[in-house]
Amino acid sequence: MRREATILKSFNEKRKMEIRRKELHSEFEEIKVSLVKEHDVICDSLLVEENDAEEKLTENQRQISDHLFVLQNLLNEVTEKCFQGDLDVLTGIENIYNTCENLKAPAVCSHEFKKSFRLPPHYFGFQRMMSTFQEDLTLDPETAHPSLTISRDRKSVIFSRMHPGFIDNPHSLSFYPAVRSCEGFDAGRHFWHVEVRGTGALSLGVCEESFPRDGLRSPTPRMGCWEIRQFCGSCSTWNTEVQQIGVFLDYELGQVSFYNLKTRSHVYTFTDKFTEKLMPYFSVDPSSQAVTISIVIDQ
Repeated sequence: MRREATILKSFNEKRKMEIRRKELHSEFEEIKVSLVKEHDVICDSLLVEENDAEEKLTENQRQISDHLFVLQNLLNEVTEKCFQGDLDVLTGIENIYNTCENLKAPAVCSHEFKKSFRLPPHYFGFQRMMSTFQEDLTLDPETAHPSLTISRDRKSVIFSRMHPGFIDNPHSLSFYPAVRSCEGFDAGRHFWHVEVRGTGALSLGVCEESFPRDGLRSPTPRMGCWEIRQFCGSCSTWNTEVQQIGVFLDYELGQVSFYNLKTRSHVYTFTDKFTEKLMPYFSVDPSSQAVTISIVIDQ
């Protein structure tokens, strides 16, 4: 029986490796297709720019050639005056002088190549990352700080004053005004989209399932919490009224990445070694004025 169990375990491990190998092959094929498409788009854009630059260079050459022609004629006229008498020189010199005074340098056209070409983030683009790895998260009221109010659909959280009749929950985060999601991840890749409205400070990220609720440990990577702190409103570094934030977790790679989805730009990435289940983590600063964090599902 033990030998059969060992053989079965070995078979299952080989099967998992084969499935993983096929998944990696599929992903690399998609990356290749994405890169080919990006290459074609960039080449087409460069061709348009190249034609535009050539037209401007041709126009520059024409204008410079015309200007040289005018200068050569003036030089010939001045040379001829050198061999004429005083009266002939005086009668024609005014026209030459006025022509020189009114002569303008050719208007040379300039061209500046665009620098907007870049490969898609993570080589497979935001859209694929959102559609392939998106998670439908729900906030867990059992873990919510007493000063946080969770919406009925458990998709939004806002800071509010603690209710007088509040009964302490052994699972709630009692020190930091934070809440976790019901879902946790101990493998794979996962993405969630967060929308933030209001003015103030907030924190987003993941924390270990064993991260204590009493606040005796600070929410830092060393203590099992990987979060970024952001400010929204008039002084926001995101520079927009409604923040669109993407969080991407790659458990095996040991990375938690944050993106500004409005500008499709990378904000920050934590790199570490994860050893236990990670829970999406949301926190609203007590000083915030009606900051609402909402989980968004992209269609």
